[in-house]
Amino acid sequence: MKYLGIDYGKKYIGLALSDDGGVMAFPYKVISNNQETTKEINEIIQKESIVGLVVGYSVNQSGEENKTAEFARKFIASLDIDLPIKWQDERFSSLEASRHLFDNRPIANPRRKQKTVKRDDDSAAAIILQRFLDKQ
Repeated sequence: MKYLGIDYGKKYIGLALSDDGGVMAFPYKVISNNQETTKEINEIIQKESIVGLVVGYSVNQSGEENKTAEFARKFIASLDIDLPIKWQDERFSSLEASRHLFDNRPIANPRRKQKTVKRDDDSAAAIILQRFLDKQ
């Protein structure tokens, strides 16, 4: 019972996989959200023998759906897959993921004003997926 966790974003999508027993979640990868995204996710579903998707459900602090949730629903519908889809509250998952990765972030080049920051969307996806698995 292997699940794919998805932290949807307009630019990047974080992916996480559970172990074969559906007990533990692990960050998998961050992919760009572009024209190849649905193909790439469908390939992962096949390659990893995924039995269900767990998608972060984006809501505001009062629990009302926001625009990101609307975009995520449209995106998931575009996958055209025949798997169970579970929606999991994703509040604070990105914040939690960034706290865990804080010490691993690369140091910015002092000669440039641009900061280099590691994407942590896959860790956020793992947190979302783990929350779901813990409830099972």
